[in-house]
Amino acid sequence: SWGVYDVFSASDGGQAFIACTSDGHWRRFCEAFGFDDWRDDPRLSGNSRRCEARDWMIPELQRRLSALPLDEILGRCDAAKVAFARVGRPDELSDDVHLRAHGGLIATAISAMGEGAVVDIPGLPVELGDTRERPGLVCQPPRIGEHTADVLRSAGYDEREIDALVADGVVHRDA
Repeated sequence: SWGVYDVFSASDGGQAFIACTSDGHWRRFCEAFGFDDWRDDPRLSGNSRRCEARDWMIPELQRRLSALPLDEILGRCDAAKVAFARVGRPDELSDDVHLRAHGGLIATAISAMGEGAVVDIPGLPVELGDTRERPGLVCQPPRIGEHTADVLRSAGYDEREIDALVADGVVHRDA
């Protein structure tokens, strides 16, 4: 749908997602990066032409951007007021300034047996109502076997049958 809507690699190995979704974005992007030749190129005038040019434009844009370090790419995108984001690793989520600033992380127990750490994981990226409240965690995820007996009872098993399934190793019941 857009001519520039992709992930690009930087000279230092980092990656950035960049999106130019309007002609204004495109002009500011070209000016911020010194791509005067592209800003005035009739083959790239208008989003539909940029979409048609993706086959040659995206590889060339990757080549041009790969000469710059990630911080410079991000700084220029910020100055140009185009959509961008540093591409991070999963272990960096808890340090993400946007997730932290807007309540996007939820403290969640991750141990299967209930003895492990509580870590911040991303919540649903939605806001509800006039107050734009983000849905939170109603309860911690169950430990292995925590609700086994309740689920089996609701399916019609009696205590004797449940005990037999546990004894045979078919299911685990948290004590």
